[in-house]
Amino acid sequence: MTSEKSGLHLFHQSLYQSAKSRALSYPSFQQKSIKVYAHDFYQSLPDQFDLARQEDVVSNMKDNHVVLYGDFHTLKQTQNGFFHILKLALTETQKRPLVVGLEMFKHIHQEILDQFLLGKIEDKELLEQTGYLAEWGFPWDHYSFILEFAKQHKIKILGLNSPKGGRDGLHKRDSYAAKIIEDHLKREPEALILALIGEYHLADGRLPKLLQNKEIKVSRIFTNIDEYYFNRPDHSRLHTEYLYLKDNTFCILNSPPWVKWQSYCLWEELRATVVEGHELEYDDDEFTIDDEGFDVEFHIHDLGKKLSEFLKIPLSLASLSQFSVEVN
Repeated sequence: MTSEKSGLHLFHQSLYQSAKSRALSYPSFQQKSIKVYAHDFYQSLPDQFDLARQEDVVSNMKDNHVVLYGDFHTLKQTQNGFFHILKLALTETQKRPLVVGLEMFKHIHQEILDQFLLGKIEDKELLEQTGYLAEWGFPWDHYSFILEFAKQHKIKILGLNSPKGGRDGLHKRDSYAAKIIEDHLKREPEALILALIGEYHLADGRLPKLLQNKEIKVSRIFTNIDEYYFNRPDHSRLHTEYLYLKDNTFCILNSPPWVKWQSYCLWEELRATVVEGHELEYDDDEFTIDDEGFDVEFHIHDLGKKLSEFLKIPLSLASLSQFSVEVN
C-alpha cells in the first residue's frame, strides 16, 4: 500500500470512527437488549470472506425459502440494495410466487397493506392507518419505492412486526416474524420470501435459527459491514461488491461505513427537531433537512475541517464559518 493510500485509509478511518462514536452515543444503542443483539450479530460475522458475484447471490437465493436482508434503517443505500435484489428475484425466479416481508409494518395491519397494494388507498392513508411515523418513523422515501414496485408487479407484502412493535422485546419480535413466515409458507410452499429486517435480527442464534428449526431454508444477506469494507483489497472503490461469508450467507457493500453511521446521526438530530417542534403529520415535507433547528452546516463544517487536515490545507474555523449551506 502506497503512502498516499495509507493516508487516505487513515482519513477514511477518522471519518468512520467519528461518525460511529457519535451514533453509538444515542440512547437507542445504549439499551441492554440492543447491546446483547449487537454482540450476537458481530459474533456471527466470520473474520474471512471471499469475493463473490451477483450471480452467486441469485443462485443461492433460488435454493432457499427465505432471504433475510439486513436493514440499516437510516441508510437509503441499504434499501436500494434490497430493491436491486427484489428486481433480480422477479426476473430470475419467475416460476415461484414472490413475497416481500417488511419489518416496518405490523402484521395486524395486513389488511391495510393489502388495500394499498390493490390501489384502494393511497400512501398517505397507509401511513395514517398504520401509524407509520409514530411506530416506525424512519424516512418514508427510503421504503416507498419498494411498495410502489410491489403494487405495480402484484407482489404480496407481509407485515412482519409484532402487535406492539418496538415496545415488544427483540426475541418476541423474532418469534413473531418467524411464525408469520412459517404460516405463509404453509399456505404457499413454493414462495420465495424476501424479508427486509433490522440487521441485528440476522445473528446466527436469532431469527435464522428460529426459521431453520421449522425446517425453513434460509439465506442471509448482510450489508455494509464496517470491517469488511476496510479489509477489501482496494477500500477506495465505491461500486457495489458482493462477498461470500459462509454457507447461505453473503454481504453486499454499496456504501462507505462512515456514511452509514452519519446517516443515523442525521436522522436522530432531525427526529429530535421534528418531534420537539411539530405535531406529527403525514405529508411529504415533514421529514426534510431544512427544518428549523437542524444544523446541516455543523456537519458540513465538521467534514470540511477533517478534509483540510487530511489535505494539509491551513483552514481556520473562521474561514469555515464563511461557508453556508442552502437546502432545496
